[in-house]
Amino acid sequence: MMKKRFYGKRGVLLTIVMVAWLAFFCWGCDSNEIKQIYVSAEAGDDERGKGTQTNPWKTIAKGIVELGKDGKDTLLIRAGSYYVPGEIQMRRSGSAERPLVIRSFPGERVVLSNEWDGICTTGSRFILNIKRDDSYQGLEHITIEGIHFIGGITVGGSDQTCRNIRLESCTFTAHGADLGPDNPSLICLRGTEDCSVRNCTLFCDDPRQNDFSGIKIWSGTKRLIVENNEIYGLARKGIDNKHGKPDQALVIRNNYIHDLNERAVNVNADGTVIENNVIHHCPAGINIWKESGSPGGSFSRINHNTIVDCDIGIMLEPESSGKLRGCRVTNNLLVNCGRGGFGALNISPYRKIPYAHGHYSNHNCFYHAEARYSVRDRDDFLYNLPQWREVSGLDAASIEMDPGFMIGEDGETSLCRFRVSEEFSGYAQTRGDDGCTMGANLVSMPDGGCRLALCAGGTKVSDVPEPRKESSASTPSPPLDVRIPAGRK
Repeated sequence: MMKKRFYGKRGVLLTIVMVAWLAFFCWGCDSNEIKQIYVSAEAGDDERGKGTQTNPWKTIAKGIVELGKDGKDTLLIRAGSYYVPGEIQMRRSGSAERPLVIRSFPGERVVLSNEWDGICTTGSRFILNIKRDDSYQGLEHITIEGIHFIGGITVGGSDQTCRNIRLESCTFTAHGADLGPDNPSLICLRGTEDCSVRNCTLFCDDPRQNDFSGIKIWSGTKRLIVENNEIYGLARKGIDNKHGKPDQALVIRNNYIHDLNERAVNVNADGTVIENNVIHHCPAGINIWKESGSPGGSFSRINHNTIVDCDIGIMLEPESSGKLRGCRVTNNLLVNCGRGGFGALNISPYRKIPYAHGHYSNHNCFYHAEARYSVRDRDDFLYNLPQWREVSGLDAASIEMDPGFMIGEDGETSLCRFRVSEEFSGYAQTRGDDGCTMGANLVSMPDGGCRLALCAGGTKVSDVPEPRKESSASTPSPPLDVRIPAGRK
């Protein structure tokens, strides 16, 4: 009798251990299935599917409806083209510990489009709307990664603030004419905080066939980082800030922006940082402007940018109200800018009275293969660099020198072409006020390409040789549409 009870107790104990062991491993398997859900255009089924890797759903809309339920925090999209018949609105937030993630399956190409046979059928240029949940609270902690959108994304709204939204390594293609209201764009940010757009490509192969800007930044957007993106071929602006505010704290850095029909970077929010960008072949490179009702981009920092073949390199937009003030323009490289009678640097306040707005410009390099005018002031007067120093008291350490761009033997037109020559970087006066070579810092990659990265610290000025002789201070005949100040030859 005792023996029977002993075995009975041992059996109970073994059963408890087995149950605990199975529960542990089954919990691990189940949690993995719950955490990741799957969509497949080819193998999926919205009605009979379960959202697992072996039995996925079919449509993006179904996956997003299920995302965020019961711990499902990652939506993996299998390879294929997905037609999105209407703008999809997300309704759930993630958390700092477990953000909601929508990404392509590793190594697979995913395309989301609102076009059918090349025609947009939705009446909206946006494929995905990240705005609010069902209780009208702004969404938070969402990452979109590795997806190609033929169309765009809108984040935030005038009544809801979205926070910690990340757009990473996505491609956005503009196709067709304007499909929305005024100021159409591929990425629209309106009422966001602590968001970012990184490593994305925004483009159109034919700017005549689209009416889009790249990234539109509206008021209410704070602490936004836009970095490591390529933007090209669009009919409007690359990065456009509208109705800026004093405390937006925007950061625009390490971007390659080229071949646009309008300005590359257009900002009117105070305290914006624009640094280490390469801008090529746009009507204007960087424009800080005072918009009606906005602070006008005061106290912005424009630092270590390379701007090439633009009608205007950098403009602090002329106005006499005094709202646009205190900007710093330093360590920039402006090459072959100032076409059509514009100076590479357009700056409004060169006089002490009444337009002394406290801007600071220095340690910049101006070079034009033909023209000798570096700066244009608010009265449309053009100056070469020595003249500009005399009338403004600015740019005392700026230079005029050929950067000797390192164009490859095959005539490459990629980002790598904008590396300065070793000869240029070897001179003392081509170093900025931080010891780094003027212009954007380009780093060579193992695959032969280049990427933009902030210079961590340069060679001490005492360690590099003196520069070549600067270009002549003589003043050639001016273009017909500009004036030379009275008394100047």
